Amino acid sequence: MVFDFPESSGVYQIRNLVDGKVYVGSAVNLKNRWVHHRKKLRKGTHHSNHLQRAWTKYGEDTFIFEVLGLCEKNGLLDEEQKLLDQRQSYDDRHGYNMTPTAYSQLGRRHSEESKRRISASMKKRVFTAEHRAALAAVKKTSEKAKEQSRVAIAKASAACVGRIESVETRLKKSVAHMGMRPTAATRKRMRQVQKLRREQERFCAARGI
Repeated sequence: MVFDFPESSGVYQIRNLVDGKVYVGSAVNLKNRWVHHRKKLRKGTHHSNHLQRAWTKYGEDTFIFEVLGLCEKNGLLDEEQKLLDQRQSYDDRHGYNMTPTAYSQLGRRHSEESKRRISASMKKRVFTAEHRAALAAVKKTSEKAKEQSRVAIAKASAACVGRIESVETRLKKSVAHMGMRPTAATRKRMRQVQKLRREQERFCAARGI
C-alpha cells in the first residue's frame, strides 16, 4: 500500500516482477513520488515511454515500489546516479529509465564525483541500431516542425504587407491591449465610426462602386 511508504527523502526503484526490469529514481518525499508515478501511469502519460508500455502490457499488479535507502536531500542525486550506474536501468535490456543521468527539479547540481561517473558511464554506453534510428527520427521531426513554423511565420508576415486596418479595428485592438473595458467616450467614437462606414458602404453600393 502507498501509505506504508515513508514521507522521507531517499532513493527507490519500481520493479517489474515478470522480467525484473527496474526504474530507479530519488525523491524528497517517497510516498508522494509513488502516488505521482501511479497517477501518471494510470493515465498513460508517464514521461518514461519504456515504463508506460510495460505497465500497460503487464498491468499495475506486476509492479512494486521498493525503497532502497533514505538519505538527505542534498545527497539524492549522487545516490540515484550510483543506482543508475549499478543497475544500468537506462539500457532497455535492464530497465525503464530514459537517460543515464540523474536529474532533479530542485535546482541542485551534481557533485564533481557524480559528474565523473556520468561521463564514464556515457563513454561505455553502446547505442543499438534501433536506438540510433529513433534518435534520428526525433531530430528529423524536430527540424521539420521548425521549418513549418518558419514557413507559417513568413506567410503570415506576407499577408500583412500593405494591409490597412480600419479605424474601428485599431480602436478595438487598442482597448484589448490595455486590458480594460472601453470608456463611454470610446464606445461613442466606435459607434460613430461604424455609422460612417455603413453610410460609405451604402453610398458605394448605390453608385456601383
